[in-house]
Amino acid sequence: MMNAPFENIRIGDTSLRDHYEDVAADALRSIARRKFLILACVATAIVLAALLVSVLPRTYTAQALLYPNMRWTEAQKTSLSASVSGTALVSSEAKRIRSRAIANAVVKRLGLDTNLSEPSNSSTLRSIFLPETVQNTKLARAVAILQSRLEIGTDSRTYVISVNYSSASPELAATIANAVLFEYLRSKEKDRKTRDVRVAKDEFVKLSAIYGKRHPQLAQAKAKLANAERELAIDGPTISDSDWMVLAEPNTTPSSPAGKTILGIASLLGLVTGTCVAFLLERRDNGFKTYDDVAVRASARCFGLIPQIPRQEDPANAAQLPSVREALRAVAVAAGIEGSKGSNKVALVTTIEPPEGVAYFTEALGRVIATAGQRVLFVDVGPTTSPPSGKDDMDKERVGLNDLLADEERARAFFEASKDDGMTVIKGARESETSEDGFAIRSRALSQFVAAAREHYNLVLITSPLILRPVDTVLIGRESDVKLFAASWNKTPRKAVNSAIKRLRDYDVQINGVVLTDVRDLRRATHYQRLELA
Repeated sequence: MMNAPFENIRIGDTSLRDHYEDVAADALRSIARRKFLILACVATAIVLAALLVSVLPRTYTAQALLYPNMRWTEAQKTSLSASVSGTALVSSEAKRIRSRAIANAVVKRLGLDTNLSEPSNSSTLRSIFLPETVQNTKLARAVAILQSRLEIGTDSRTYVISVNYSSASPELAATIANAVLFEYLRSKEKDRKTRDVRVAKDEFVKLSAIYGKRHPQLAQAKAKLANAERELAIDGPTISDSDWMVLAEPNTTPSSPAGKTILGIASLLGLVTGTCVAFLLERRDNGFKTYDDVAVRASARCFGLIPQIPRQEDPANAAQLPSVREALRAVAVAAGIEGSKGSNKVALVTTIEPPEGVAYFTEALGRVIATAGQRVLFVDVGPTTSPPSGKDDMDKERVGLNDLLADEERARAFFEASKDDGMTVIKGARESETSEDGFAIRSRALSQFVAAAREHYNLVLITSPLILRPVDTVLIGRESDVKLFAASWNKTPRKAVNSAIKRLRDYDVQINGVVLTDVRDLRRATHYQRLELA
């Protein structure tokens, strides 16, 4: 019930739900069309990641474990004014291990200021904009490197502290991890001894104010203070009974680079990159590809998809190819110009592409219809650089379209003489014979020409490129029974096709359907079986 209101929301003639389903389906179709591109991006990313993993330096990590002493002495208990959780104490000990003082002590004790230090990174610009990254001495640089490679982990349940150090040498990693652990214990032990000295000194001063110099308790306090100072002078860590630790050992298995992680991330990035590139190409590649593209984005019916044919192939021979012949027959049946009963028809085929392509397609269409026993006249209004095609079409008298339009009697005589040929071709004026202004078709001459041709032929096919003959195309369209718009498959921009169709509609020329030519994907070229019957 909650989704019911959304069912009534509509975008044009489509419901909102159907609209988003179409968008999702179109996205999936885009991915499917570019699947090889996406796979290539994924494969490239994996190969580059594999090469990166092979050249990256290997890093080895050593780990030492410590369970700190969680028992407090009476002096510590009295100094605690509030209860402190074990997790907080372990966290504070971990911060102490990670401190710069411990790192500095490790570097000095192991002499790492020469092994870990790098060339000075100080510069005027760096000191101005990144002052916190400038290390002026070898010791400071070595300490910074050690801290960057040191990782301290804690477990809030077991209170175990892990000391991890990464290095290019497994032996050096284990040595430094153990050294950090021992420096922490040494620092902790020194704090304990310092505290014992302070307690013993306080007790000695207190007893000195009460007893004389030879009093036994004062002598005992003095001996205790001397013993505490002697212990403080001894440099070395000690482990109490409640402390335990596991020393690090060299681990010869590299911890980085993480090959699985890098390859996985590279595969994901390759997939995302390939998908994004596919969508960008689909957005940029805005030509029509399927019946649905024409129906949804051109608001017109698609009458067929014609496979790509080499231009050097003669239209008569091309019309005999099985896939081409069936595709052309499907267009003829969908447009209602083959096998339909009634009077003779005039069909206009226009385009915004160069006129050679549409003329080639239209002539092949006419020859397919002519093989069915119909008399077909093909008129190419556009300029041509080739001689007229077809047997004895215009070679006998070198008759041009200009001549037939200018002389009605001559046109009727020509139609009468060639009506039994099955297929008659009239090409437009050659570019060398065309005047500077081109030839303009007058409406009266056009009406007379079309009327005479209609009397002698079952079908009159006229091609007129809109981009070269806009006025002629409109005049011919008004005299035609069927208007077709030819567009190159996956090439002619959708916006240009929509603009041309809208322009023709503004002049009362309604396009009946669109034909996609030069289809390079034969699987889509066989879609001619999905007829849009008129």
